[in-house]
Amino acid sequence: MFMEIFYLHYNCIVLLLFRWGGEPLDMETAIETVIEKKPIHRNINFILLILGGFVSQAGDSIHAIALTWWVLEKIGTGAAIGTLLIFSYLPSAIIGPVAGVYVDKLNKKHIIVGMDIVRGMLIVWAAYLFFKDALTLPVLMLITALSSICSSFFNPAALSVVPQILDKDELVRGNSLYQSIEHLTGVLGPAIGGILIVIFGIGGVFLINGISFLVSAFSEAFINLPFNPGDRKKSLGLKDVIKDLKEGFSYVYSTKILFGLVTTVAVLNFFSFPLGRIALPILIKNILSLGSEKLGFIFSSASLGALLAAAILIKSGIIRKKSRLIITGVAVTGVCYMLNSTLAVGYRLNILTPQFIFIFLCFSYFFVGVSVSAVNIGMMALAMEIMAEGKRGRVFAFISAVSLGLAPLALGIYGILTDLLPNGVIWFSNGLMIMLGAYSLKYVKGFMDV
Repeated sequence: MFMEIFYLHYNCIVLLLFRWGGEPLDMETAIETVIEKKPIHRNINFILLILGGFVSQAGDSIHAIALTWWVLEKIGTGAAIGTLLIFSYLPSAIIGPVAGVYVDKLNKKHIIVGMDIVRGMLIVWAAYLFFKDALTLPVLMLITALSSICSSFFNPAALSVVPQILDKDELVRGNSLYQSIEHLTGVLGPAIGGILIVIFGIGGVFLINGISFLVSAFSEAFINLPFNPGDRKKSLGLKDVIKDLKEGFSYVYSTKILFGLVTTVAVLNFFSFPLGRIALPILIKNILSLGSEKLGFIFSSASLGALLAAAILIKSGIIRKKSRLIITGVAVTGVCYMLNSTLAVGYRLNILTPQFIFIFLCFSYFFVGVSVSAVNIGMMALAMEIMAEGKRGRVFAFISAVSLGLAPLALGIYGILTDLLPNGVIWFSNGLMIMLGAYSLKYVKGFMDV
């Protein structure tokens, strides 16, 4: 794996030096570079895509810790965290399907680069307001909502590009590598973020995240992607958007396996989001009185497990039984959450110490990371195999919208419940529902055959 990453950086540097040296690519070479689907370690387009994602995701994972800690310090309730996070996911749920239609019609490279630039400017603005002591919760909600809208365009564009630049037999390996880069930033980002909050404060973390998006856009600007203007409709009016949305919804609904995956993702996110985003920070800060670095290390443990799972799938390259991988991953996630329900109770009874609970949570989230990564890779590989070429953008956007559509509702409900119910009850009930979601996949027609 580390040798593959070395080759990724090597090829990227060679390409950049070649262009910056004043020797442009001739037409034949350019076409080969753009259209020929080379092996991953020699595919410049894929390299630039994941390098750009690496930089922006590193800053984003650091920013997530700062955002949560800022709310806990300012207000300190689960309802406040849930309210802010609603503005992070609600725009994606509403705009996501519409964004997918435009992604299928417009230049994906322009979308990818443009959205990273806008997100970078927004977060830099948040940092500026913080240093001026003018950052308020409503302003942060607005910035979060606008950034979420950008993500609604960026995510389906980036995902729909992967099958365009990789061969079918490289999709599992490519998605695993894409996931591994994402989770590598997840390993480093939260732990570093928790420490940076102590050293530079929340404003400094906001500034780092904003700059990371701008650096990511710079890297992605060198990506070569084929784009045929003839594929673009003359009109992208409301009627065309509604028509394409209906086609995307009908396509997902008529493809039973795909519809089952979308439903499972929605259930998994509905019951998982409130645990990691609300219940865990409250457990760490309000109940155990631990620092931001502890929360960062727990999130890093999850990303470390996810990175390990992605690395194993990169090594194997092929998943022979995707259904078994997905069901097992979802079930293990539910078990881990149910085990976490005993921690707050043990602390209240003076049986468990904060240090023991911290170590236990690190191991628990490590296995959650392994399981969720395996589920994501299996689902994405399966979805890419069965989706038609011209529908990927809107289908990915629909999947994202459905999976995130219930998140604002979940965050709103559990933001209140975490202030009313014992912490352990939230962990146990949600873990149980996730396990039931894994079991229900067995009844999706044709799913057990893949």
